Amino acid sequence: MATAGYTRLQSYTYCAVFASGELPSPKAMLEATAEANNLAAKSTSKEFYIRAMEQHCGGDRPYIHPNQLDILHQEVRRQAIEKFRCARKMGGEEMSLSYQQDLENEILELYTNYRKHNDSKNVFAFSRTPTTFISSMVICYLVAGILDTFWLGGITFIFMFTFWVCFVLLFVWLYTKYSGEYTEIGEYIDYFADVIWNNAFQPAYSKCLQSAMRSVLGHAKTT
Repeated sequence: MATAGYTRLQSYTYCAVFASGELPSPKAMLEATAEANNLAAKSTSKEFYIRAMEQHCGGDRPYIHPNQLDILHQEVRRQAIEKFRCARKMGGEEMSLSYQQDLENEILELYTNYRKHNDSKNVFAFSRTPTTFISSMVICYLVAGILDTFWLGGITFIFMFTFWVCFVLLFVWLYTKYSGEYTEIGEYIDYFADVIWNNAFQPAYSKCLQSAMRSVLGHAKTT
């Protein structure tokens, strides 16, 4: 099925063939058609990659962790390349591989831009990780102190162990951020902190906020 994009690319290619003012040979026409086929397949696959990435990390989408973004990129890239390979094309394997390499290079450039754009959304990332671990340490310490007053030493040990795990992770995270070494470890710690934040602190904060709003609205109705 011919698309508008394919027709446009084919027209440009044929215009280039006829630009010399001489009647092109059948071989030149076949080469022009093969070029148009490959250009259209590359364009369609690239547009597929852009649409898929925009749905997950476009301008109006929230920040996602770099590891998740990389996994998403790898999967969408694989699908885009597969889409290009399955498209009907002329020109043989050598020409197809050349355009596939161009597609992979363009996708890599797009991914670099998506990563930069995603990083620019990460306004609170630097403070979220230490805030998560410090909050966890404070909660664990307070709960351990309360349990200790009731002679529940076995359970207290669990909270104090969690306290020291958070302390070590926070120390390692600070080292990776300020030394620039072991950045991959720092990213995994960020990811772990995001999991804690999204599954523990964020829901608790949302419930507290909703309760506060209901209280304010209820008080407003009675006055």
